[in-house]
Amino acid sequence: MIGVILCSGCGRKLWPFSEWWQKCCIPIVNKPNVLRIVEQLKKLDFKKIYVITSYNSQMTKYVLRNSPGIFVIEEPKAEGTAKSLLNCLKEQQHEDVFVVYGDTVVDDASLNAVLNRFKNTNLPVMLTQKLKDTEQAIDWMCAMVQNHKVTAILGHPRSHYVNVRLAGVFALNKEIIEYLITNPGYMENVCVGNMPPKQAELEQSLQMMLEDGCEIGSVDVIKYFVDMDKPWHILEANRTILDEIFISFKENIIEENAYIDDSAVIQGKIRLGRGSKIGKNVIIKGDVWIGENTIVDYGAIIEGKVVIGDNCRITDYCKISSYTTIGNKNRIGYNAEICGVTFDGASIVHNCEIFGVIGSYTDIAAGCLTGTLRFDDSQTIHSINGKKEFPGEFSNAIYIGDHTRTGVGCIFFPGVKVGINCAIWPGAIIDKDIESNTLIIAEQNRITKRWGPEKYGW
Repeated sequence: MIGVILCSGCGRKLWPFSEWWQKCCIPIVNKPNVLRIVEQLKKLDFKKIYVITSYNSQMTKYVLRNSPGIFVIEEPKAEGTAKSLLNCLKEQQHEDVFVVYGDTVVDDASLNAVLNRFKNTNLPVMLTQKLKDTEQAIDWMCAMVQNHKVTAILGHPRSHYVNVRLAGVFALNKEIIEYLITNPGYMENVCVGNMPPKQAELEQSLQMMLEDGCEIGSVDVIKYFVDMDKPWHILEANRTILDEIFISFKENIIEENAYIDDSAVIQGKIRLGRGSKIGKNVIIKGDVWIGENTIVDYGAIIEGKVVIGDNCRITDYCKISSYTTIGNKNRIGYNAEICGVTFDGASIVHNCEIFGVIGSYTDIAAGCLTGTLRFDDSQTIHSINGKKEFPGEFSNAIYIGDHTRTGVGCIFFPGVKVGINCAIWPGAIIDKDIESNTLIIAEQNRITKRWGPEKYGW
């Protein structure tokens, strides 16, 4: 059996991050997700692992450059998951295949359960999960399942037709190939009025197998599953993996040449990488993992379940809130408050308050603020490709794309998104999304009048 990771899609709904990233390469707790899946498949003893990529394929090849035994197949154009899988299996026609979508964040136990069910039955198996309160069936590939057997697969249906959504993991026997070849090039099994795109979906090939009387099994997600479909799913995925990481924290691990000052207050377990330093008056209020050659100093406050990458400077009374991931080579400075996710190379200093996802090498200037509470105490409604979305817990976070910079004193309204390669004028109030490659200049209305002692009490 071979392992296949599908990484061809461009992930437009993940904007602004999809413009810079192949979404399967987006880091979850500082590790590209496709690399996380490769490591999971290796733990399941897969000897051959294929990664199929198209959009931004160079990034996929880059993050896998140090992973031996991985075969990368580059498609000239992404034409759907069925076509991507067929391009791989043309050379592997006599192999059973274990398929994972590259934007899927899923636990080891769930992957193992799908594989074991397949080995015991030699019948196709898919991973499924009940829809969350914040999810609608119309947004996902879904299925009707009875007694752990799939009876129908529908594309983005109305909720009363289905009882689970698909979770991006499939164990398939070699019979799938003929159904990939004859796939119609779109999701045919949809509700009346639905408008499927012209993409050859693997789910349609599986529905064709059902229609021919084949049995397909279903395995429920055991611990967690996140589909990185929209920008707030980056926050959800990071929180999920942080929970998993810190369950295993049982003792302190202080690596070679690491240093903790006597004045530091540490109230939890800590993993401190080589050459890193926890300096004067630092307060750590829970379990924290700090990478290599990172300096945390001068009164920085770090709450629990925080991961900080390599080669960072976290200093001068800044505060890192719980469930935050700080990327590599970050600079977090004087009185800045951070909650969420920063990618590599971000700089956030001098009295900033930021909640959300900050792209790589983005510069947040002094005094920039994120509004996280609306006057009506409600959650922000987002627009993704013109469609209203209701993210739930992370709706008021902001999402700033890669290689963007702000001037001092900018204010970001809850839920705004800023594209890549933007520059924002000092003092700008950002109350709506900004397209990539945009310069925002805040106009100033100034009224000048005479003033002096005669106007002030003399």
